[in-house]
Amino acid sequence: MYHWGFDVSQVLISYALFIVIANILTETIVTIFILIIIFLTIFVFANLKVEGVISLSIYWKSLDIRVIDVLKYSGTFGIIAVLTWLSNL
Repeated sequence: MYHWGFDVSQVLISYALFIVIANILTETIVTIFILIIIFLTIFVFANLKVEGVISLSIYWKSLDIRVIDVLKYSGTFGIIAVLTWLSNL
């Protein structure tokens, strides 16, 4: 994650998998906690990248990450969490 960035597709899919597994195997509060940790991780790495604190190998990307991208990723994970929560009802 640190070398190529936090928004690599496999990392995002892994985050989604963690959310789904947590919601299926544990209580809702654990899933919310994991969702918050994932959002904070994405936000911190995005902020470090934007501020130039860390340098990533992003030669394969044409555009830098923007705040709206972080919000879209986090929103997607929130939707996954809600859908899996509803499947437990």
